[in-house]
Amino acid sequence: MSQKFIRTVLGSQGDFWEDIKLPARGLLWCLTLFLILSSVNAQDNNCGDYLCEKEPKRVALVIGNATYTHLASIPSAISDAEMMRQRLTELGFEVELHTDVRTPSQFWDEIVPTFRQKLTTGDFIVFYFSGHGFAYGADNFVAPTDLPLSMNTQHVTDHAIAVESFKSTLETHSPGLVLFIIDACRSIGALEITSPDNQNLIPKGPAVMQNTNTAVNSIIAYATEPGHVALGSTAPGQLSPFTGALSGHISTEGSPFSTVFKDAAAELVSSTAPPQVPGTFDWSRTDPYLKPTSQNLKAEEEVWLTALTSDLAVRQGRVKFFLQRYSVSRYLIAARKWLADNPENDLASRFTRASPVAIDRAWRSASAEMVAIRRLSVPLAFARSLSQDKKPTLRESSDAEVGLVRSGINRKQIANLRTGQEFIARTLPQSDLRTDFYRNSLAYSLANIDAHGTMVAMRRLLGRKEPTASAEVVERIPAGAILQIKDVTVGDNESIWLQATGARNSSPFYFKLDATPTPQVLELGHSIKELLVPPRPGSLTELVDPAPIRAALAELKAQGWKITWISLSTAATVDEVEQETRAARMANAEYILKHSDVPLFVSKGATPDIADRITSVSGKEDFSGDSVRIRFFGIK
Repeated sequence: MSQKFIRTVLGSQGDFWEDIKLPARGLLWCLTLFLILSSVNAQDNNCGDYLCEKEPKRVALVIGNATYTHLASIPSAISDAEMMRQRLTELGFEVELHTDVRTPSQFWDEIVPTFRQKLTTGDFIVFYFSGHGFAYGADNFVAPTDLPLSMNTQHVTDHAIAVESFKSTLETHSPGLVLFIIDACRSIGALEITSPDNQNLIPKGPAVMQNTNTAVNSIIAYATEPGHVALGSTAPGQLSPFTGALSGHISTEGSPFSTVFKDAAAELVSSTAPPQVPGTFDWSRTDPYLKPTSQNLKAEEEVWLTALTSDLAVRQGRVKFFLQRYSVSRYLIAARKWLADNPENDLASRFTRASPVAIDRAWRSASAEMVAIRRLSVPLAFARSLSQDKKPTLRESSDAEVGLVRSGINRKQIANLRTGQEFIARTLPQSDLRTDFYRNSLAYSLANIDAHGTMVAMRRLLGRKEPTASAEVVERIPAGAILQIKDVTVGDNESIWLQATGARNSSPFYFKLDATPTPQVLELGHSIKELLVPPRPGSLTELVDPAPIRAALAELKAQGWKITWISLSTAATVDEVEQETRAARMANAEYILKHSDVPLFVSKGATPDIADRITSVSGKEDFSGDSVRIRFFGIK
């Protein structure tokens, strides 16, 4: 994709298919300052098209504690730390190595402050520890070399380092990912922890802290299960079993960390007796590649371009999702810059007067009669991407209520329909159900506006404090603004008003809704092909397999079909993370379609733009699975 294309997409509101001189020294100083600032901010300044690439900084703190005062020495801990320093350095990490850390004070007052000076927002941080450790209650601790054999509960954090506390400390820097790798026991063992005699004592060391930034991706990988021991070695130069297994897999090219860890875990379990079983605590939405291949990077680029070129109505959500799923991506800076440049997303670049739900439901078997879709007769439209997971009441609307009518129906025949009558009677009981509610399709339009909730303004509107023309104007609504409809009411002279809120203002306002004559229906033609597109094998979970899409398009083109519309959908799920993943796959399918040779039908005066012929609905209940369903409509 060219940068020119990206700029065009980002700058477009879319087409609607249907409707003092300084002294020399001062000048030199200013020029020097400008060059310095330009150098510092070069990355952001060169990211105007949001395609800049930069690997997030990788920093690691590695500790190996071998020589303990009161516990058995673990010579392998030094070898472990040296090996992990080597492996992490090979993977591009700036590694700080410490051995035989004696006390928590040394850790918190000397090591941590120095390490934190290296950290910046978005970093990929690794903390590795090899030595003694234990679990107490719900918390996990790593042991400095002066750890006593006996302590009371009030003083545990005076003598040991809480894993969760250090994780919370690192998260205050808003890193892209925090990865802890702990090669230590998780049992009390020979330690004795007793209740204090004096209940007024308080701990002086850093206590276990609650995570104050739950949005930070973090993973803690342990060498063994809770309550179990992790094996070390007394032989000089020997690695512990866990670190030995992990170091053998951690540099595997093209494997995400979860795969690297599982491979190392399988090797560890099979080589120890009784089996030492490692595991992870995962609060992460990302699964980073420690050593990505060019194919991995290409797939990541496609996910970013899919998010970046999504419709404005959903783009901010797609970019935020990308930041969570790929928080140590090369496009991290680009994504954060896009969000900074677009703090609110209240415009839709494209919209449609026919409901995407109705379009998807228009699918018929080859032998069934074709159907058409009614359009709204008011200056509002639908967003092209809708979620029935977030608006489940749409599933209860009948085909007629969402706008399905027989193909070929004319305006006069539509005027005889009573679609929306129940809504009018229920919502506006004080009205006399004037005939123009139906002649102008106002009843149908109001019922659909209420059912869908989220609408797009097709022209500029005035939002007033009260539902009357003399009320104060409190909102000027631009064309393309996304509105959340709250209520329908009748004003002076039986005028129809909608109560709504906008993306940037949660305070409700009213705008008058004037109906226009019933528009012609949207004729989709024949239901010509339906296919389920699975996730892309061996790739990122947000990508779909492009092969069946391209094969279907080639087949339809060879058969002489001209595509009038394409409907995308995903199956319903109650899992919110899976909902987002499926929506990302659907966006990727749309991205692939937009960059494929689609044989479009172009009517007179219409824009031959594939983006204007695609709508999508997530959360459908008429199929299941993690594939994206694509329905092609067309004529010959």
